Amino acid sequence: MDRTKLICAHFDAYSDLVWVTNLEPKFKDAQLDAAEMEEYRQAWKGHTEARDWDWWQGKVKGMTDAELQRDIAECHAEIASFRTRTDPDRQRFKRIVDVKYENKPKQQATQDRGREM
Repeated sequence: MDRTKLICAHFDAYSDLVWVTNLEPKFKDAQLDAAEMEEYRQAWKGHTEARDWDWWQGKVKGMTDAELQRDIAECHAEIASFRTRTDPDRQRFKRIVDVKYENKPKQQATQDRGREM
């Protein structure tokens, strides 16, 4: 792989990692279907490329090809790990939070009776 393609793959790997760990779960929570999520994914990808690509090229300028390849592999491994463990953990957390708020006792209004606290 030539250097330019390697830098593109490096940028895409980090972009995918941010998408999978930060944004995709929010869209899943909003119950968007796959087509809607893909539309948002493409829009977000275009936004980050326009915003970050020049900066990214400067950031990786001093990295070796081996370092770039190692980072790409680490991103892919982290994405795979996140996808296999997060859905059950995330669903469990959401279920706990939802139950906690459903069962939360309603606060009763108390009168002050003119005393200072």
